[in-house]
Amino acid sequence: MIWIILVLYIAYSGIKIYAAMAEMGYILEAKKWKPVILSAQNYEKAAAYKIAVQKFTI
Repeated sequence: MIWIILVLYIAYSGIKIYAAMAEMGYILEAKKWKPVILSAQNYEKAAAYKIAVQKFTI
């Protein structure tokens, strides 16, 4: 029983880490785009903040 829980937890953790890393990659790529709603300075701050949050969740 404990092995099943352990395997499920490892799978959940792996998926969560993969999703966080994929999101960080997308943000790094989107950081190069032209800002539409925010000013350029706020756009870069928002990207840096989101990357920091994703690193913290990992």
